[in-house]
Amino acid sequence: RLIIILLVSLIYMPTSAQDIPVFGWQSHFSYHQVKAVNASRNRIYAATPLVAYFIDQQDQSTNLLNKNTGMSDIGISAMSISPDQELLAIGYENGNLDILEGNRITNITDILAADNITGKKINAFRFEDQFLWIGTDFGMVKYDLNESVIVESYQNIGQNGTRIAINDFVITTDSIHAASSDGLLAVSLDAETNRQDFNFWQRQLVGISFTQIASGSSQKLASSGADLFAYHMGQWEFNTILSSPIQQIHTHENEFYLLTN
Repeated sequence: RLIIILLVSLIYMPTSAQDIPVFGWQSHFSYHQVKAVNASRNRIYAATPLVAYFIDQQDQSTNLLNKNTGMSDIGISAMSISPDQELLAIGYENGNLDILEGNRITNITDILAADNITGKKINAFRFEDQFLWIGTDFGMVKYDLNESVIVESYQNIGQNGTRIAINDFVITTDSIHAASSDGLLAVSLDAETNRQDFNFWQRQLVGISFTQIASGSSQKLASSGADLFAYHMGQWEFNTILSSPIQQIHTHENEFYLLTN
């Protein structure tokens, strides 16, 4: 079942001048251009290109997350929360990355500091046990949060080994399915599969840039702009077109929530 939500109206909350004190200064920012929304037990997080913020559901306060409040960078490009709702990952256009655990912020600079990579924008995250999977403009990275190290990196996995951006992805029990700048990709998680070799990646609908993908208990959906595609019997097929571009696809049980603006 599809549920379509207008993203801006979902998280918009007006604030008065005294709502957000930051080191004694008043911060004024726009609630528009929201890129992502995530919810934990007590907070609703939202991210714009300039700042992230959260609404505390206990006292209904709105709280900024930016460089003044401990974040490491500007230019937010991705945000995701862990399944246990304990960790929040925020990625930046330059490859920088922050992990929030309650009020504690940990900065991860491995991608930012990589000398041999250009175009490091972080596009998507998925938490899996101790690992954080990261979709970027150069491919994918698997990061071990316990050991603080990159354990796998998949680059140049486009057609004929070309570079492509991984804009979003899902991890199932046996595969990775990715929305890329050149079609929809899939690869096995089997130990015998060399995911660093582009030949092992299957492709469909090449030539189309996809931005979102999500997996429910019995269905997968992907989007390109306002176009929605569904996965059926091993094939991606056009499903419908919405009136505005799809910003996020969330799943809960077997319901899909499409966030637009």
